[in-house]
Amino acid sequence: MVNVPVPGFPDLTRPARHAMRPALERLLSTAYGNVLELSSQPHAELLPADVESVTVVGQRVRPPAVAVDSISAAERLGPFDTVVSVLRTTTVDDIDRYAARLARLVADDGQVLFAEPTRTPGLVGQVQRLWRPATEVSARLRLHTGFRIALWRAGLSVTDVTRHELPRLAWPLTTVSIGVATPTPTGPDGSRARSMGPG
Repeated sequence: MVNVPVPGFPDLTRPARHAMRPALERLLSTAYGNVLELSSQPHAELLPADVESVTVVGQRVRPPAVAVDSISAAERLGPFDTVVSVLRTTTVDDIDRYAARLARLVADDGQVLFAEPTRTPGLVGQVQRLWRPATEVSARLRLHTGFRIALWRAGLSVTDVTRHELPRLAWPLTTVSIGVATPTPTGPDGSRARSMGPG
């Protein structure tokens, strides 16, 4: 289930996206082929000019990008060579279900480019976990921290990842993992084997 933003409520992911922009530029420069963007806000302007097509879920876009109203609609158009997920998990209730859908959307030789919240170490992380339920209600954001594990459960291997600390202005988002995940090889029955673990 995807939560519908409350009209007039401020976009609390904006400071985080601004702070991540240089890292996102580097990440999205590796996109190729047919691209699907599932981000909380579209980043089509950061994609290489030579991608074959851009499909965006649930956002207004400018041509030649194509907008679809749901992930289900995108599934009918896939699979995609590159799937982009930037702060999308802040809008979903079931992170494992979301990761499983990513695995279905990406081509066997494709990639998932992601920048999603992760665990923050130390005292800040402890405070974040303590206040998480209240923060989710007040900020209307889901603060999942197990995205990499969810990817692994879905049969996607994280091949490159960095931890990006966010400025205080981006609270309640404090740390994001920025990286690349690829499908693990499929077995004879068509199922994807899991790697040894999410790392």
